Amino acid sequence: MAANCHITTTKKTGIARSSAWYVVYTRYKCEKQVAQELRKKGLTAYVPLMEKVRKYGSRRRTSLIPLIHCYVFVLMKPKDRLIVLQTTNVQRFLGDGRELIRVPEEEINWLRRIVGEIDEVEVNSTDFEDGMAVEVASGPLAGVRGKLLNRQGKSRFLVELTSIGYQLQMAIDKGILKRAEPGLKFA
Repeated sequence: MAANCHITTTKKTGIARSSAWYVVYTRYKCEKQVAQELRKKGLTAYVPLMEKVRKYGSRRRTSLIPLIHCYVFVLMKPKDRLIVLQTTNVQRFLGDGRELIRVPEEEINWLRRIVGEIDEVEVNSTDFEDGMAVEVASGPLAGVRGKLLNRQGKSRFLVELTSIGYQLQMAIDKGILKRAEPGLKFA
């Protein structure tokens, strides 16, 4: 069975039923409420949140906002689809109409690690080329592979979540990067 599945076996039939991560599309700014409702229904829901400081006049306010707007990740069995769709503010599942998109456990773990990485560090090394496949060598994102981009004079690390077709860019210190080994799949 794939690495992104959690297996449980029913006692009566002995048939394995798998749980996997799926993506639910929600109404705008309803991600946290949907996740809370899904948890009340006994499902595991995850919304990657990041801190954002907003300035209102002379005051500053820190709030948690979704990293990917309108997306909630749900760990469920396919039979729970109707329960999820009946949740308030859920619009639909991501998929091609016939089949739901499964998100690999590895990509969920990348999101968790990316959200935990809040440092923006200045760049001091120049031995990497733009567009090069690189891997993070240390820190919370160790092992995550992506592309190195230069935007407006700053180095950006690009991670692509291939299952949902989403790209995340973040500032990263080139000092913790190494060249990705050839032939390895990168994020």
